[in-house]
Amino acid sequence: SHTLSKDYFAYAGPGFKGRNTGYLNLAFSQEVAPKITAKASVGYTRFGGDIAAPNYLDYSVGGAYDFGSGLSLGAAVVGATKKDYFGPVNQSRVIVTLTKTL
Repeated sequence: SHTLSKDYFAYAGPGFKGRNTGYLNLAFSQEVAPKITAKASVGYTRFGGDIAAPNYLDYSVGGAYDFGSGLSLGAAVVGATKKDYFGPVNQSRVIVTLTKTL
């Protein structure tokens, strides 16, 4: 994605611009056994304009199990770089999801 508007979700602040901020994500998923899918992704955020925040990488590695009938259970280790700047939001953690499609 690439920001064409003057600001990036008002992140730059009043009177400042965030134009040309961008995000690139590469993702991969592969069924490794019946009903089991391995997943991985890496993303890169580049801040533009007047935003003084450092660019960073984010990542996710995990998998999912399909129970059928639209019910699945997933788990992944997710996190990002620049933890010193962004704080706990970028710390690595395990996320578990239970989803049901209608």
